[in-house]
Amino acid sequence: MNSYFLRPKVPLLFRSGRPFGLRAETLNFPPPSAVAGALRGILFKTRPAEFAGQANLKHLNAVGVSGPLLARRALDGGRVELFFPKPTDAAYFTKSGEVALHHLYPLPMTAETEGMDLPDGGLLPLFLRPHTNSKPCDGPAYWSLDAMLAWLHGANPAKPKKQYPLENLVELGVKRLPIDRRAHVAVKPDSLTAQESALFESNRLDFGPRELGTAWDNYEYGLLAKCSENLPEGLFPLGGKGGLTYLEAQPHWWPAQCPRTLSHALTGKDRLRLVLATPADFKDGWKPGWLIKQSDGSWQGSPPGMEGVLVLRLRAAALERWQPHSGWDLLAYKLAHPAGRDFPITPVRRLVPAGSVYWFSIEQGDAEQAARLWLRSICDDERSRQDGFGLALPGIWQAPPKDSTGTSPS
Repeated sequence: MNSYFLRPKVPLLFRSGRPFGLRAETLNFPPPSAVAGALRGILFKTRPAEFAGQANLKHLNAVGVSGPLLARRALDGGRVELFFPKPTDAAYFTKSGEVALHHLYPLPMTAETEGMDLPDGGLLPLFLRPHTNSKPCDGPAYWSLDAMLAWLHGANPAKPKKQYPLENLVELGVKRLPIDRRAHVAVKPDSLTAQESALFESNRLDFGPRELGTAWDNYEYGLLAKCSENLPEGLFPLGGKGGLTYLEAQPHWWPAQCPRTLSHALTGKDRLRLVLATPADFKDGWKPGWLIKQSDGSWQGSPPGMEGVLVLRLRAAALERWQPHSGWDLLAYKLAHPAGRDFPITPVRRLVPAGSVYWFSIEQGDAEQAARLWLRSICDDERSRQDGFGLALPGIWQAPPKDSTGTSPS
């Protein structure tokens, strides 16, 4: 598969599924299906003999796309950096002007925690270790690849400190993409004048350079995606209103293999974490559908493509609230519209947000084999996997600090 850098030339709109009233809201980050559909649209236009037409729609939808991941490149064409959503088992706390990064650990219930409203299956609650009397605070929403790898290794990615002055949080990663707010008015086609009571607003994601005090940073931001087909470089529309985006091939940017140091660190382990790099679509909502309830009440199963090799048992999960996802099937519309058929709408789905973390014990196989899941989809159905939903990052499930009063689950 080939990787491509998508450089938006204008702020982009990715509808959140909310009704369009006085304002068109955007998602905080492009969903995988929007990028997958846009890249397939390029194939639809540039290679019509292969992909255009009702008979070839199934072939077009089978084109595999992975991503998108947030990426940035120095304006001088130099350094390139990748960013991943902050894991939900990491929490920011502040005290005396400094920010500390704390870890959530699955631990057995005690007399103090009995009666917690956890789903069936013997799941473990999560605890903050070490305890802190600091206040929760905001921090980078996206971590650099180096910071994420350190976290997957079980280390604190603070480099080298465990605490940061507030102004130095950029060492970990970057904040969410800025929102560009624009006011619009409807225009009468006959007089080309503004139509009364037709003022509205749209919010869009701004990929341009970011403000740093009185200056700007020296980076251009974009998206990195991988496609199973070769795509021509050039401008193409992306998102609502077809924001112009430039596509350029960058075959060496995508981290295709699990880093050797992480693979070696997983060797011999009997448990692991999986962190979602992109939102996931599971038929059971928050839980992967390939986890089947066993006679002892536990949830066990094999990730897609790992049947007979790796059997995992779910022990804990850390998730934000579900993310709604819907939209228009534009490729199907292009085929249906000439025949006068209705505009096809994709059904609403409840996605597990990117950054969510799952803890597993290994019932069969070895954690080293889980390294094969590096940036592979763990979604239930083939279509979601082809669109790039549910890309996973395997990591070590480390024990709490020694000075903690809690104990690790057996």
